[in-house]
Amino acid sequence: MLKQIANLCLESDGRYATAGELQFLKDYLDSVEVRISGYEKIRDQENEILEALDKTLLEHKEACFVGTRDITTRIHNDMIMQLRHSAASMLMGDLDRIREAMLIWFQTIARSFAFQKQAGITFYLLQDVIKPYLTPQEADLILPIIQLDQVVIGS
Repeated sequence: MLKQIANLCLESDGRYATAGELQFLKDYLDSVEVRISGYEKIRDQENEILEALDKTLLEHKEACFVGTRDITTRIHNDMIMQLRHSAASMLMGDLDRIREAMLIWFQTIARSFAFQKQAGITFYLLQDVIKPYLTPQEADLILPIIQLDQVVIGS
């Protein structure tokens, strides 16, 4: 969102922005209440969401081990940060924010410690785990971000 606004300011320097150029801003403003509500629910229920994810992970041992090394604690701690960054990205309506700020860094960590597959599974599972905590409209805003997390980190 912020990058789009900055680009609009540069592109429309010295002239008025067209209706088409302003559409992204109208779309964002139309969804801001749902974004704030979803963000607050994720923030306020973070522990419950992560506990539910931890329970789900116990049923998927392939997500908890790299060889014989148990990475459950590592995954849990990483998911705290990823969930927070994903929620902030949803709030701002800005996929670039998470892509540039967090995903590249976390992808490097996942590759260094060889747990991309496990991270990909975790983000896949998170998509189902988070839905009961949100309205369908809120889920529609956060799920594309979690899917992006899954694709970038899990590959």
